[in-house]
Amino acid sequence: MKIMKLAIYTALVIAFGTFQSIAGTMSFSIVDLGTKVTPTAINNKGQVVGYSITDDGHIHAFLYENQILTDLGTFGGTDSEALAINGSGHIVGNYFKYGYKHAFLLYNSQFTDMFGLAGMIEATGINDQNVMIGDIVSTPDMGSTHVILYDNGLVTDISVLGEIQGVTYPFISASPRGINNKGQAIFFQGLCGSWECEHSYVFSGETVSEIFPFNATDINDLGQVVGSSMREWGQVDSYLYNQGDLTRINDFGGNYSYPTALNNVGQVIGTAQYSQDYKFHPFIYFNETMKDLNTLIPADSGWDITKVSDINDKGQIIGTGLLNGEQHAFVLSPLVQTVQIDIRPSDADNEINLRANGKLTVVIFSSTMFDATAINPESVILSGAGIAKVGKGDKYLYDLEDINGDGLIDLICHVYVDQLEVTPDVLLQILELDAETFGGQKVRGEDKVSLVSGQNQH
Repeated sequence: MKIMKLAIYTALVIAFGTFQSIAGTMSFSIVDLGTKVTPTAINNKGQVVGYSITDDGHIHAFLYENQILTDLGTFGGTDSEALAINGSGHIVGNYFKYGYKHAFLLYNSQFTDMFGLAGMIEATGINDQNVMIGDIVSTPDMGSTHVILYDNGLVTDISVLGEIQGVTYPFISASPRGINNKGQAIFFQGLCGSWECEHSYVFSGETVSEIFPFNATDINDLGQVVGSSMREWGQVDSYLYNQGDLTRINDFGGNYSYPTALNNVGQVIGTAQYSQDYKFHPFIYFNETMKDLNTLIPADSGWDITKVSDINDKGQIIGTGLLNGEQHAFVLSPLVQTVQIDIRPSDADNEINLRANGKLTVVIFSSTMFDATAINPESVILSGAGIAKVGKGDKYLYDLEDINGDGLIDLICHVYVDQLEVTPDVLLQILELDAETFGGQKVRGEDKVSLVSGQNQH
């Protein structure tokens, strides 16, 4: 097994030049979900859940799939909202019964009241192993809440677990924020009237760790967390938390930036303020490039996107905005599939000597929602460099192998170094890969590289 580095990078500010990125070249189609609709979550199958407002002013949970929006009802209560959906279609959320909030689980029309089963008043997330995150009332007077995980009848109070490990919370109530497919979870405690009370916590491997000051909003399967933090008074920025490190995400120059979600490819979405108009704009951020989503949809669409709530691993984004001046919900779908790649997988720094003749290795990774072996090797282009051939023949130089040990076969290609189109005087830059599947689906990936002289390369 080869030793692989992580191919998804945190947002590192580099002083050697301005990178171009997928975020700057991607574009989206947009599907209208209708009025009085608020989407909250989307899975990798493109199924969307959320809640809608009825004509009589109540809210009902819904499921959108195959271009059909289905009202899920209120499960015998007055109101309901769906907050998360996993890969197999298990839906969680809450509903109101006799004036009290109850968490629920819904799958194939089978409804489970999680309040009666585990005392859960709200469920905000569920992973692909059907482990749920939510909260329970922890005192008889309902004055505080704890965050719990529910796993097939086993309840783990991670708020209490943190206290046992010496964590001191600044506020009596906790807010569950998310759970990934490795069972890592995030929750928030604060709301004491000051940014200094914004404490978030990561539960991982039976340990509760604090991120402070930080308002965590989402976690992906790599354990990366996005959230916001007040850098100074009147300046709130988006941040990426990764294994103890906080990295500031670029914003649009305004005073406020809030991320809402990230996927396993490393794309982050949220809203940020412009310095010119102080209006909040929806953004997508990837590999140090931040773009206004309104610039990535057709100019004549009639849409003004205002809020984004979730993004899946295919890069599909859900949210709300104005369609010809009226509030509507939407699903954005990228016209090109973003994939994860790794240039020079044996080198953590991705060093390239442009003076050296030869070939450069690039891995295109498969995932649970993308099969890299479906890519036509002949179509692979890495920043102008085409795929190499074996000797003087017509056979292309590539391999099929599970490089990262995830049980999925990846595509390993070799391209000609002397064909790379780069800026020689920029030390660090991003190379972009374009390819196409045998079925005609366009794909794109990118990775950061370091240009070095021959004597400095190792």
